[in-house]
Amino acid sequence: MSELKTILQQITEDFPDDTFLYPTGYEDCVVGLQYASDVLIMDSNKIINKIIVEDGLSEVDAIEYFDYNIAGAGGDGFPIYVYIPEEE
Repeated sequence: MSELKTILQQITEDFPDDTFLYPTGYEDCVVGLQYASDVLIMDSNKIINKIIVEDGLSEVDAIEYFDYNIAGAGGDGFPIYVYIPEEE
């Protein structure tokens, strides 16, 4: 039985000559690639939930941390953060 690949692993295998920027520790929050610009797409909800669980922050504090420290750091090649509603 083979190990399942993460989306980021699959992208880096499919595009071996490209370098992708993303916040370290959030590799599992990658949900895709903007094909035209080779920029990763990341799920903001997954990142915020990970901050809540791993850092023990409240939801409000985790959103503030995400907004300022992760989404607020931008530039050429930085990921696109999208809001994907969680299934109920």
